[in-house]
Amino acid sequence: KPLILDIPLDAEQLLTKEMIAPFESEIKKCDLLCIRSGFALKRSSDPNVYSSRGPGLSASLCKYFMDEFRNIKCIGIDWISVTSYPHLEDGILAHRYLMGSFHDRYITVIEELNLEKVYKRDIGKVIALPLFVKGSDSAPVTVIAFEDGTEKTE
Repeated sequence: KPLILDIPLDAEQLLTKEMIAPFESEIKKCDLLCIRSGFALKRSSDPNVYSSRGPGLSASLCKYFMDEFRNIKCIGIDWISVTSYPHLEDGILAHRYLMGSFHDRYITVIEELNLEKVYKRDIGKVIALPLFVKGSDSAPVTVIAFEDGTEKTE
C-alpha cells in the first residue's frame, strides 16, 4: 500500500512532524511511505549541495513514525540520506529510531529513491529488491513500481 507525498524540502532542512500532520489519515493506510522533496533535482544541477547539504528526517519525526504508525514498513526518500549532514547528531538518532533501537520493530529506508517519473501519488504495488552484501549495513536496491496491475518501466 504505497503512498507518495510531495513535501518540498530545501538544503539542510529537516522534515518534521508538523509538516507530516496534514497527511496523517493517508499515512495510516499505507505501508510504504515515499517522500518526494524535489531535492533530487540537485543531483545533477548542484551535486556538491546534493551530496553534502541535503535535507533529512528529524529524530522526533522518526520517533513519531515508530510510536504512531505501526503500519509503515518502509520509508523512501528522494535525497541522499535520512541524516542531513549539518544535523549529524539528530540524524544518528533518527536512524536509531527507524532501525528499532528503542522499539520492538523497525522501519526500513530506501534512500535516493528516484521518484521523478512517478506521476501518481497512489501506486498499486512496489517491489524492492536489495542486493545484500555480507558485512555491510546498507545495500543497493532496485525498486519496481506497478500501477493498475501493469509494470512501469520508465
